[in-house]
Amino acid sequence: MGLSTCYGIVQQHGGRIWAESTPGEGACFFIELPVVPPVLASDSARALPPNSTRRATQKRILIIEDEAEVADLVARILTGDGGAADLAFDGRTALAKLEHQSYDLVICDLTIPGLSGLQLYERLKLKRPDQAARIIFLTGNRWNGNIQRFLRESGAAWLEKPFNLPALRELAGRLMENGLPHGCQSCPNEPIAA
Repeated sequence: MGLSTCYGIVQQHGGRIWAESTPGEGACFFIELPVVPPVLASDSARALPPNSTRRATQKRILIIEDEAEVADLVARILTGDGGAADLAFDGRTALAKLEHQSYDLVICDLTIPGLSGLQLYERLKLKRPDQAARIIFLTGNRWNGNIQRFLRESGAAWLEKPFNLPALRELAGRLMENGLPHGCQSCPNEPIAA
């Protein structure tokens, strides 16, 4: 899993990673990254589409992520102009929040403690399909066979960690814009606990 994460980070930055080894002598890993002036690198991280900023604001978002730093970063990115974000660091807390509140968007790590993202999605799909249709999954382990199968069969939106911030914002904006209307009367609103 560590190599998969490294590979994703290097690829996201336009580089490449490879290994060389000699039998009995171990392996060396090489990373090649393009040279980018520091000013350009920080500007590209902030160069977010202005329209998606407006779409993502004034929305209610639930972020389900057990890494507090990642949850805080996602909250700042998606609510920068006044939206509201609730955080849940495990699946059971997220489930309780989803029973009492409707969200315009749910960002969910697939490998959260207590109740996995997959289990949470299955419960939502049965009891709150409006919320299940508004999930973006985050995964650092998409090479896992079960996760690959789940992502393929569910058709849910997902991003691989480490994710590109403009891509997260753009996907979140599209999902909130095209999702079911907030407070839709035809959406079931029953408890989702088993």
